[in-house]
Amino acid sequence: MSLKTTIISLMLFVACANSLYAFKEKDVEALKNNNECIGCDLSGADLKGIKLRKADLVNANLEEAKMSGSNLKEANFTDIDFCPIEPAQMEKADFSGANFEDANLEEVNLEDANLTKANLKNANIQDANLEGADLTQADLTDANMRRVNLKDAKLDKANISGTQFRGAQWTDGKICQKGSIGKCIF
Repeated sequence: MSLKTTIISLMLFVACANSLYAFKEKDVEALKNNNECIGCDLSGADLKGIKLRKADLVNANLEEAKMSGSNLKEANFTDIDFCPIEPAQMEKADFSGANFEDANLEEVNLEDANLTKANLKNANIQDANLEGADLTQADLTDANMRRVNLKDAKLDKANISGTQFRGAQWTDGKICQKGSIGKCIF
């Protein structure tokens, strides 16, 4: 590789790395002031402990956003991809009644999160950590929950019809086997 090629490659790498988690402060302020940030860039933003009931975050970029302890009850997360490169940290967050329909929550940490009555229809939740999460009355219809950690999670009255659980760790610690659709087969 020539010196010129090496320098150009290095410049491209640095340019891309700087833009990976480049949230815009104006987007964070818009979210805080208007309770909405549709299609905005909040990648890498520190939103820990934020209180935004019924926030509208449709198609926002929340890649590697830090949302631990946040209260986003009834927020709309439709069509969001939380983890194209690094999963978001959302443990202990309150997402009760939130809309995650068709959202990509792959590998996201939702340990001890409140997802009571959340809409997770068709959501991709595979490889996520939901240990101790409250999914009471959540709608998980047709969700992909392969290899999810559900240890000590609450699934009381949750709709799990069509949900794929193969390889998931069930609430009692047992692993769901092949054919675990709409239920966990041990």
